[in-house]
Amino acid sequence: MAAPDEGPLADPIKVLSRQAPQSTGVYPLTTSQSALDVRLALINSAMVSVDLQYYIFRDDLTSKMIAKALLKAAERGVRVRLLLDDWQKRSDHNLLSLDSHPNVHVRLFNPVYNRAFRNLAILFNLDQQNRRMHNKSLTVDSLISIVGGRNIGDEYLLNNANVIFGDLDLTAIGPVVQQISQQFDLYWNAPLSADIAGLATRRSRHTETLQSWQAMLKQQLDSPVTALDSDTIRQLQQASAWYFGEAELFFDHPGKISRNAPTSQMLHQIGAVISKTQSSLLIISPYFIPSQSGTEALIKAATQGIDITIVTNSLASTDVFAVHGWYAHYRKALLKAGITLWEIRVNPIDKPKTRLSGSSRTSLHAKTFVIDNQEVFVGSFNFDPRSANLNSEMGIFIHQPTLASLVGENIGTILPALAYKVQLTDKGQLIWLDLANDRCLNSEPDASLLRRFGAWLSGILPIESIL
Repeated sequence: MAAPDEGPLADPIKVLSRQAPQSTGVYPLTTSQSALDVRLALINSAMVSVDLQYYIFRDDLTSKMIAKALLKAAERGVRVRLLLDDWQKRSDHNLLSLDSHPNVHVRLFNPVYNRAFRNLAILFNLDQQNRRMHNKSLTVDSLISIVGGRNIGDEYLLNNANVIFGDLDLTAIGPVVQQISQQFDLYWNAPLSADIAGLATRRSRHTETLQSWQAMLKQQLDSPVTALDSDTIRQLQQASAWYFGEAELFFDHPGKISRNAPTSQMLHQIGAVISKTQSSLLIISPYFIPSQSGTEALIKAATQGIDITIVTNSLASTDVFAVHGWYAHYRKALLKAGITLWEIRVNPIDKPKTRLSGSSRTSLHAKTFVIDNQEVFVGSFNFDPRSANLNSEMGIFIHQPTLASLVGENIGTILPALAYKVQLTDKGQLIWLDLANDRCLNSEPDASLLRRFGAWLSGILPIESIL
């Protein structure tokens, strides 16, 4: 659908775009509150279309707030398309209710076709079902998009003040939005994309179901679903809040999810830009397993004088301890090469739950890297074999020195307070420096014996390729 020439989004975006007519503008969403506010405000302002593409769409408070806003948009005549990966175990009922609205269309990507015996169907088709659409984007009126690390759910969009830099999205305007829309259409029309109505085991009474669900949403969500007067939205309308530069959308082709998957397009894109690093590289990745070849590449870069810093979760803060078990294989080699490692500390009053699929309110979840304090990537890509070879991923890569320096400086300032600096002793033993409390620890900090055993056991199992 063509973008509107005027309206609540078109008018301010025109003004903002005059700052750099041929460039992409980005506005970072660093807090969960701002991420929720902007999503709701954009949906509430939509005139023509809303496209959402997510790995996770929970059945909780924030997802209901988003759903209510989507239904209101549909009532205004806006076309709503919701494309979700089908790995998350959920009831189809609410999605079918959404889909029953004539202006709302819901599709599941790489679906489990046997809904009645879902777990059994996954087991007998594990090779295919192990590949997931990890992409995350929201685009409104083909004018403005949000791309980053957040899914739709309370752990992503409710207050996560316990983790600074817990997650990161970019709001984007300009040329990159068209690339995001084209990427969405590519996935929407892919062979692995299926209408949810055609997958349901029982057809709902659409009108009655939709009406009852709308009534439930109205009853549960007393406060109006709007964020148009929030501080974030007011700041978003100021040209000085935006960072403009040449940008490109990195993304995998949907064919990567098929059994005969092509080589990862995104892995090549990321590898190409990182290989051009001249002076410094900052990698922030909640799940970090560099693999043997990746470790060798990082060590080679470090020996050539490139300052490399890696920020990831500690064993205590990660919600997938198996990932830590394999990351640990490469830790000493990276440190010996002079690479700086930081591991995020766990908040003792809000410890993460262990989940196979990841995500935790206390875990680091942002996925970004900064090259030479000149270029920034923000998206869904983790530096692990799963993102590289199994899942489809996406993210925005932008040349923007001011933003790049800001990210680097901010993370450098706050790391001593929220992370352990990992080092090697003269005897080659690992130690964890708690600089905020002037402590030195000689074993995995804050991790229980059971968690340590789980990570060790995972690290000797032949499962690296699926982590």
